[in-house]
Amino acid sequence: MTKTISLSPHKIPKGQRVYAIGDVHGYADILKQMHEKIHQDIQSNTIEKITILHLGDYINRGPDSKGVLDFLIKLSALKNDIEYVHLLGNHENGMLEFIDDPIGENRSWDAWPNAQYLISYDINPDIEDVEELAAVIKSTVPEAHWMLKKQMPHYHVVGDFAFVHNGPRPGVKLAEQTKEDLVNNREPFMSTIEPHEYFIVHGHTSTKDFQVDVKPNRINLDTGLFYKEGVLTCGIFENSDVRFIRVDKNKV
Repeated sequence: MTKTISLSPHKIPKGQRVYAIGDVHGYADILKQMHEKIHQDIQSNTIEKITILHLGDYINRGPDSKGVLDFLIKLSALKNDIEYVHLLGNHENGMLEFIDDPIGENRSWDAWPNAQYLISYDINPDIEDVEELAAVIKSTVPEAHWMLKKQMPHYHVVGDFAFVHNGPRPGVKLAEQTKEDLVNNREPFMSTIEPHEYFIVHGHTSTKDFQVDVKPNRINLDTGLFYKEGVLTCGIFENSDVRFIRVDKNKV
Protein backbone atom coordinates (compact mmCIF):
# COMPACT_ATOMS: atom_id res chain seq x y z
CA MET A 1 0.00 0.00 0.00
CA THR A 2 1.67 3.20 -1.19
CA LYS A 3 -1.23 5.58 -1.79
CA THR A 4 -2.24 8.38 0.56
CA ILE A 5 -5.32 7.64 2.66
CA SER A 6 -7.58 10.21 4.27
CA LEU A 7 -8.49 9.58 7.90
CA SER A 8 -10.74 12.62 8.07
CA PRO A 9 -12.17 14.04 10.28
CA HIS A 10 -9.23 13.03 12.51
CA LYS A 11 -6.34 15.50 12.37
CA ILE A 12 -2.73 15.95 13.37
CA PRO A 13 -2.22 19.59 14.50
CA LYS A 14 -1.09 21.99 11.81
CA GLY A 15 2.67 22.14 11.34
CA GLN A 16 3.25 18.66 12.81
CA ARG A 17 4.05 15.28 11.28
CA VAL A 18 4.35 11.85 12.90
CA TYR A 19 6.34 8.94 11.48
CA ALA A 20 5.03 5.77 13.19
CA ILE A 21 7.02 2.57 12.67
CA GLY A 22 5.55 -0.90 13.14
CA ASP A 23 6.96 -3.89 15.05
CA VAL A 24 10.71 -4.35 14.42
CA HIS A 25 11.41 -7.66 16.22
CA GLY A 26 15.19 -7.66 16.15
CA TYR A 27 15.83 -6.48 12.60
CA ALA A 28 18.27 -3.67 13.34
CA ASP A 29 19.56 -3.30 9.77
CA ILE A 30 16.01 -2.98 8.40
CA LEU A 31 15.16 -0.39 11.05
CA LYS A 32 18.22 1.66 10.14
CA GLN A 33 17.24 1.56 6.47
CA MET A 34 13.77 2.74 7.44
CA HIS A 35 15.26 5.71 9.26
CA GLU A 36 17.34 6.55 6.19
CA LYS A 37 14.15 6.64 4.13
CA ILE A 38 12.41 8.75 6.77
CA HIS A 39 15.19 11.32 6.74
CA GLN A 40 15.08 11.45 2.95
CA ASP A 41 11.38 12.16 3.25
CA ILE A 42 11.99 14.86 5.86
CA GLN A 43 14.56 16.57 3.65
CA SER A 44 12.15 16.66 0.73
CA ASN A 45 9.13 17.64 2.86
CA THR A 46 10.18 20.04 5.59
CA ILE A 47 7.79 20.85 8.43
CA GLU A 48 7.98 22.63 11.77
CA LYS A 49 7.56 19.73 14.24
CA ILE A 50 8.47 16.08 13.63
CA THR A 51 7.90 13.04 15.82
CA ILE A 52 9.44 9.66 14.95
CA LEU A 53 7.66 7.00 16.94
CA HIS A 54 8.15 3.25 17.32
CA LEU A 55 5.12 1.14 18.22
CA GLY A 56 6.91 -1.47 20.37
CA ASP A 57 8.20 -5.04 20.05
CA TYR A 58 11.84 -4.31 19.35
CA ILE A 59 13.20 -7.65 20.54
CA ASN A 60 12.90 -11.41 19.87
CA ARG A 61 12.40 -13.33 16.63
CA GLY A 62 14.87 -11.37 14.47
CA PRO A 63 18.67 -11.66 14.52
CA ASP A 64 19.75 -8.50 16.38
CA SER A 65 17.61 -7.47 19.36
CA LYS A 66 20.65 -5.90 21.00
CA GLY A 67 21.37 -3.84 17.90
CA VAL A 68 17.81 -2.51 17.80
CA LEU A 69 17.96 -1.28 21.40
CA ASP A 70 21.44 0.19 20.86
CA PHE A 71 20.02 2.11 17.89
CA LEU A 72 17.01 3.41 19.85
CA ILE A 73 19.31 4.66 22.59
CA LYS A 74 21.46 6.49 20.04
CA LEU A 75 18.36 8.10 18.55
CA SER A 76 17.23 9.35 21.95
CA ALA A 77 20.65 10.92 22.53
CA LEU A 78 20.66 12.89 19.27
CA LYS A 79 20.76 16.66 19.61
CA ASN A 80 18.30 17.68 16.91
CA ASP A 81 14.78 19.04 16.67
CA ILE A 82 13.12 15.65 16.20
CA GLU A 83 11.05 14.11 19.00
CA TYR A 84 11.71 10.36 19.39
CA VAL A 85 9.15 8.13 21.14
CA HIS A 86 9.67 4.42 21.84
CA LEU A 87 6.47 2.75 23.07
CA LEU A 88 6.44 -0.35 25.26
CA GLY A 89 5.55 -3.60 23.48
CA ASN A 90 4.46 -6.89 24.97
CA HIS A 91 7.86 -8.48 24.25
CA GLU A 92 9.70 -5.77 26.21
CA ASN A 93 7.13 -5.98 28.99
CA GLY A 94 7.39 -9.77 29.03
CA MET A 95 11.15 -9.56 29.36
CA LEU A 96 10.88 -7.19 32.32
CA GLU A 97 8.35 -9.48 34.00
CA PHE A 98 10.51 -12.53 33.36
CA ILE A 99 13.55 -10.92 34.97
CA ASP A 100 11.50 -9.79 37.98
CA ASP A 101 9.79 -13.16 38.50
CA PRO A 102 11.10 -15.96 36.24
CA ILE A 103 8.89 -18.66 37.77
CA GLY A 104 5.77 -16.57 38.27
CA GLU A 105 2.42 -17.12 36.59
CA ASN A 106 2.10 -16.16 32.92
CA ARG A 107 5.88 -15.91 32.47
CA SER A 108 6.42 -17.70 29.17
CA TRP A 109 10.22 -17.85 29.07
CA ASP A 110 10.29 -19.76 25.79
CA ALA A 111 8.65 -16.69 24.19
CA TRP A 112 10.71 -14.04 25.99
CA PRO A 113 13.48 -14.36 25.59
CA ASN A 114 13.79 -16.61 22.58
CA ALA A 115 17.06 -17.98 21.23
CA GLN A 116 17.66 -15.12 18.80
CA TYR A 117 17.43 -12.58 21.61
CA LEU A 118 19.91 -14.50 23.77
CA ILE A 119 22.39 -15.03 20.94
CA SER A 120 22.38 -11.31 20.13
CA TYR A 121 23.77 -10.72 23.64
CA ASP A 122 26.17 -13.71 23.43
CA ILE A 123 24.11 -15.62 26.01
CA ASN A 124 23.93 -19.42 25.82
CA PRO A 125 20.41 -20.22 24.51
CA ASP A 126 20.55 -23.74 25.96
CA ILE A 127 20.28 -22.70 29.63
CA GLU A 128 17.25 -24.63 30.87
CA ASP A 129 16.90 -23.40 34.45
CA VAL A 130 14.72 -20.30 34.26
CA GLU A 131 16.10 -18.67 37.41
CA GLU A 132 19.67 -19.16 36.20
CA LEU A 133 18.69 -17.80 32.79
CA ALA A 134 17.05 -14.72 34.31
CA ALA A 135 20.17 -14.04 36.41
CA VAL A 136 22.47 -14.37 33.40
CA ILE A 137 20.29 -12.08 31.28
CA LYS A 138 20.05 -9.48 34.04
CA SER A 139 23.81 -9.36 34.49
CA THR A 140 24.68 -9.49 30.78
CA VAL A 141 22.25 -7.06 29.17
CA PRO A 142 23.54 -3.47 29.51
CA GLU A 143 21.89 -1.35 32.18
CA ALA A 144 21.01 1.22 29.53
CA HIS A 145 18.78 -1.38 27.84
CA TRP A 146 16.88 -2.06 31.06
CA MET A 147 16.47 1.66 31.70
CA LEU A 148 15.16 2.19 28.19
CA LYS A 149 12.53 -0.54 28.59
CA LYS A 150 11.45 0.70 32.02
CA GLN A 151 10.99 4.24 30.74
CA MET A 152 8.96 3.34 27.65
CA PRO A 153 5.53 4.99 27.67
CA HIS A 154 2.36 2.97 27.08
CA TYR A 155 0.84 5.46 24.63
CA HIS A 156 1.44 8.79 22.90
CA VAL A 157 -1.23 11.25 21.76
CA VAL A 158 -0.90 13.76 18.92
CA GLY A 159 -4.05 15.65 18.01
CA ASP A 160 -6.89 13.21 17.35
CA PHE A 161 -4.56 10.21 17.17
CA ALA A 162 -3.39 7.87 19.94
CA PHE A 163 -0.35 5.72 19.18
CA VAL A 164 -0.22 2.48 21.20
CA HIS A 165 1.28 -0.98 20.87
CA ASN A 166 -2.19 -2.48 21.03
CA GLY A 167 -5.56 -1.87 22.62
CA PRO A 168 -7.27 0.02 24.16
CA ARG A 169 -10.25 -1.59 25.85
CA PRO A 170 -13.34 -0.25 24.10
CA GLY A 171 -15.37 2.26 26.09
CA VAL A 172 -12.55 3.13 28.52
CA LYS A 173 -10.71 6.46 28.49
CA LEU A 174 -7.09 6.15 27.39
CA ALA A 175 -5.77 7.56 30.67
CA GLU A 176 -7.68 4.83 32.53
CA GLN A 177 -6.28 1.92 30.51
CA THR A 178 -3.91 -0.47 32.26
CA LYS A 179 -0.49 -1.45 30.94
CA GLU A 180 -1.93 -4.89 30.16
CA ASP A 181 -4.66 -3.26 28.05
CA LEU A 182 -2.15 -1.36 25.92
CA VAL A 183 0.53 -4.01 25.37
CA ASN A 184 -1.29 -7.37 25.32
CA ASN A 185 -4.96 -6.82 24.57
CA ARG A 186 -6.27 -8.14 21.25
CA GLU A 187 -9.94 -8.71 21.90
CA PRO A 188 -12.39 -7.11 21.96
CA PHE A 189 -10.20 -4.32 20.57
CA MET A 190 -9.47 -5.92 17.19
CA SER A 191 -13.11 -6.68 16.40
CA THR A 192 -14.60 -3.44 17.70
CA ILE A 193 -15.74 -0.98 15.03
CA GLU A 194 -17.14 1.65 17.38
CA PRO A 195 -15.11 4.88 17.69
CA HIS A 196 -12.56 5.16 20.48
CA GLU A 197 -11.65 8.31 22.36
CA TYR A 198 -8.92 8.78 19.71
CA PHE A 199 -8.23 7.23 16.34
CA ILE A 200 -5.86 4.38 17.24
CA VAL A 201 -2.54 3.69 15.50
CA HIS A 202 -1.11 0.33 16.61
CA GLY A 203 0.97 -2.76 15.91
CA HIS A 204 1.14 -6.07 17.85
CA THR A 205 -1.06 -8.21 15.56
CA SER A 206 0.63 -8.93 12.24
CA THR A 207 -1.55 -8.46 9.19
CA LYS A 208 -2.12 -11.63 7.21
CA ASP A 209 -1.34 -10.10 3.81
CA PHE A 210 1.62 -7.97 5.02
CA GLN A 211 -0.32 -4.83 4.09
CA VAL A 212 -1.49 -2.02 6.36
CA ASP A 213 -4.95 -2.68 7.81
CA VAL A 214 -7.23 0.38 7.96
CA LYS A 215 -10.50 0.29 9.89
CA PRO A 216 -12.97 3.08 10.76
CA ASN A 217 -11.49 3.45 14.26
CA ARG A 218 -7.86 2.27 13.90
CA ILE A 219 -4.92 1.49 11.63
CA ASN A 220 -2.57 -1.46 12.09
CA LEU A 221 1.05 -0.91 10.99
CA ASP A 222 2.43 -4.34 11.96
CA THR A 223 3.07 -5.89 8.56
CA GLY A 224 4.85 -8.97 9.91
CA LEU A 225 8.52 -8.13 9.42
CA PHE A 226 9.66 -11.31 11.16
CA TYR A 227 7.83 -13.54 8.66
CA LYS A 228 9.61 -14.68 5.50
CA GLU A 229 7.43 -12.42 3.31
CA GLY A 230 7.10 -9.64 5.88
CA VAL A 231 8.05 -5.98 5.58
CA LEU A 232 8.60 -3.06 7.93
CA THR A 233 6.07 -0.26 7.49
CA CYS A 234 6.07 3.36 8.59
CA GLY A 235 2.89 5.42 8.52
CA ILE A 236 3.38 9.16 7.93
CA PHE A 237 0.58 11.13 9.59
CA GLU A 238 0.03 14.74 8.63
CA ASN A 239 -3.18 16.78 8.76
CA SER A 240 -5.87 14.14 8.12
CA ASP A 241 -3.79 11.99 5.78
CA VAL A 242 -1.50 9.01 6.11
CA ARG A 243 0.99 7.75 3.55
CA PHE A 244 3.51 4.95 3.86
CA ILE A 245 7.18 3.99 3.61
CA ARG A 246 8.05 0.29 3.47
CA VAL A 247 11.29 -1.69 3.70
CA ASP A 248 11.13 -5.25 2.39
CA LYS A 249 13.90 -7.36 3.90
CA ASN A 250 13.78 -9.66 0.85
CA LYS A 251 14.59 -6.79 -1.51
CA VAL A 252 17.47 -5.23 0.42
